[in-house]
Amino acid sequence: MGFELFKALFTDKKLRKTRLEFCNKCEHKRDKWLTLFNEDSCSKCSCSIQKKVTLKNTSCPIDKW
Repeated sequence: MGFELFKALFTDKKLRKTRLEFCNKCEHKRDKWLTLFNEDSCSKCSCSIQKKVTLKNTSCPIDKW
């Protein structure tokens, strides 16, 4: 049951990599998440990119993925 829940919530390694490639090339990528954390973020949705690309039921705010 635990592994099935994990698979239902999180993306696989291949999809994460694909999403990250789009984000890393995007003009809306910022170096600091909310200027507090040392993580890349999106200036459109203010997300932590590393975290957002791992969640299955999320999408890019400008439809790149």
